[in-house]
Amino acid sequence: MPEVLLHFSIPFSAVFSITGRLRYAFLGGVFGIIPDLDILFGIHRSPTHSIPVLLAVAVPVLVMLSSRNSRFLKASKIGLFGILTHPILDLFDGYTPILWPLSGYSPWIKFSVEAYLSSTPSLNVDCQVLWQPTIFHPVETIGGVLVTPLGAIISAALVLPPVVMIAIRYYKFLRSLDYSSI
Repeated sequence: MPEVLLHFSIPFSAVFSITGRLRYAFLGGVFGIIPDLDILFGIHRSPTHSIPVLLAVAVPVLVMLSSRNSRFLKASKIGLFGILTHPILDLFDGYTPILWPLSGYSPWIKFSVEAYLSSTPSLNVDCQVLWQPTIFHPVETIGGVLVTPLGAIISAALVLPPVVMIAIRYYKFLRSLDYSSI
């Protein structure tokens, strides 16, 4: 699986680029992590990684909220976006039951691009979609790599610019206040 930090930072960055709001970006990032909570129940890449299952839970919530406060509806849509990014990212790292129970098979998209610069330059693009039967295996141990150096750098590049931008904007706003009239 892509590491937890990337499951947070990718939807965070995408939501911020659309809304310009840190609170919504944070919400999208947090929801991007939720499918991996299945590990706490002793199984990984379970139905929490299935788009039909996620939609079956989310659509009734969206319908219920559509008649209520529009802020809750917007937050629910952002949460749904964040949660759906998770199985899509996992597709590129291993077999993921993204279509279960509609399909009893889990796909894995293996994608690579290699370039060689020499006397005969070459560019190799390889994309394979592999399938295997979906079997939900119990996890024997809970643990693994949460953050890699590359993942930390990518996440920092995705999360820090919006946070710094908002902090600078807030700082400028505070400086613009005229406290002498108080």
